[in-house]
Amino acid sequence: MKAIIIGWNLKKFSFFKKLKLKKIITSYGRVDYYLLKDCLFLPRHKISENIPPHLINYRANIFALKKLKIKDIFSFNSVGSLKKEIKPGDFLVPSDYIDFNPLTFFENEAKFITPRLSEKIRKIFIKILKKLKTKFHKKGIYFQTKGPRFETRAEINLIKKFADVVGMTMAKEATLAN
Repeated sequence: MKAIIIGWNLKKFSFFKKLKLKKIITSYGRVDYYLLKDCLFLPRHKISENIPPHLINYRANIFALKKLKIKDIFSFNSVGSLKKEIKPGDFLVPSDYIDFNPLTFFENEAKFITPRLSEKIRKIFIKILKKLKTKFHKKGIYFQTKGPRFETRAEINLIKKFADVVGMTMAKEATLAN
């Protein structure tokens, strides 16, 4: 089974209203999701609460997917472009990310990983975007900030030296999924 983590905009599609809402309880909290055949849709901001990015229960969301034996996680994220060649409406399939405030499931023990994005998932996204004939960028660096506020001009000037887009959710999900 595959999971798609969706944001505020995607969950507004009427097709979600036709699906039955399910829930799972984890040691990190309750997670709501929709199931359609062999695909699970998980709204990261909850169903009706519109939780801001810094308050999302990332551990509960990713732990729920593990508990449900999900192997492939696809995540859609809204971002701000830091490069002129990445225009509004373009898609970017990140090849790496920066998060100076990462989450872990191992707060009280020494467990080390080097997080990375799945090349398998990246190739699937690229194949789909090519098939849709939409404008996209095959690689780029995603920089995660805490939110809920946007970045200052000084922060953007610093971040754009190291990254292509800035967002508030993807890196935490990717690190925990690893």
